[in-house]
Amino acid sequence: MHCFLCEALWSGFFVFSPQEPYVIVVVAASQLLAFTWACYNAAAMARVKGMLIPRLVTDSVSGEPRVVRPDVEVTELREKFRINRAPPTRFVEALFTRTFGSDRPTTNRVQELFGPLGADGPDYFAASIKFQMWLSVSSLVSFGSQILLRDAAALSAGTAGALDRVPLEMGIFGLFCLLNIFELALVPTTFLNLGLIEVVEDFVQRSEDAPYAIDARDN
Repeated sequence: MHCFLCEALWSGFFVFSPQEPYVIVVVAASQLLAFTWACYNAAAMARVKGMLIPRLVTDSVSGEPRVVRPDVEVTELREKFRINRAPPTRFVEALFTRTFGSDRPTTNRVQELFGPLGADGPDYFAASIKFQMWLSVSSLVSFGSQILLRDAAALSAGTAGALDRVPLEMGIFGLFCLLNIFELALVPTTFLNLGLIEVVEDFVQRSEDAPYAIDARDN
């Protein structure tokens, strides 16, 4: 009971509290970072994957379906893709490359799609997805098990440090939990897209290193 009363005294103080005015600002900033990070990873992997997938189109003259080669095979489209990356994205990736990059040269056309990351692109996004996922998991566990359950218990008991702010606190942190669930829902598809990109990149690299080796092995 003593532990519960100690915890309940903090209920309502994590949102717009005169006693702890910066808590909600720090938490909101971390959640904005996590949401932006998750969307960045998902969008980047989807865009690169879109450059690698052949398209089935219908011939305007004959009406027959035909397969159009992936955009990555066209030099002009690769260059347009590289130039059209958002400036904040280019800045972050260039900063990472200058700080942590291995200076590996770009060796195939798939790596060109990663802009300044080049050959480090797949490793960069593998780490980026992993760290973003753990940020979302830790936030969800922390908010759900510590703040929401505590506030629910405090409301039920009618005992809290700032009982009038508890419903607002529950609503805001409940919204943060929903955002984290959405972020985690993006992770499987993002990882699958990264896996496909790495498989294609490896195949392209091997075919360029030894163009006849793959055919000979398959035959």
